[in-house]
Amino acid sequence: KVKRMIDILFSIFFLLIFSPIFLITAMLLCFQGVRKVFFVQTRIGENGVAFQLFKFRTMNCDQDGENKVTRIGQWLRKYRIDELPQMFNVLKGDMSLVGPRPEIPFFAEECRKWIPFYNVVFAAKPGLTGWAQVKFKYTTSEQDYERKFCYNVYYLKNISAALDLIILLKTIRIILLGRGQ
Repeated sequence: KVKRMIDILFSIFFLLIFSPIFLITAMLLCFQGVRKVFFVQTRIGENGVAFQLFKFRTMNCDQDGENKVTRIGQWLRKYRIDELPQMFNVLKGDMSLVGPRPEIPFFAEECRKWIPFYNVVFAAKPGLTGWAQVKFKYTTSEQDYERKFCYNVYYLKNISAALDLIILLKTIRIILLGRGQ
């Protein structure tokens, strides 16, 4: 209950503080020709329940019909600004500030095939940031998913206010240094 209260307070605080960045980002995306400013994607959360995750759109279709990261999208990703709309997910209760990242349904199904006991990652609310995100790179292969799973299990076994604080501080450092992917 305390963690949920912290999530609500911080998400409201961040939404208020970053509202100018929301506005500027939306305007820049519109100027770059992006029709829909927000990207909405189904993700798997706590107890395996699907929800709609919000992000700023960082990709657009090119002339060949392929999705390409836009110039502004590269910058938004580098500084994790594209993740800011997930504060609405935290406020709604779909997510927490810290926890395992919510997974795309296709990848969750694939991981269930490869990784024994994979469903334990759904034991907690997914997070805007997490131990796997601050300790490991962007996940692209089966081996990466296995390693990410190990980091998520570590977090779930050691969940505490102190670990959440460490993760948040590491996340801030990653954002300020522009080490996002």
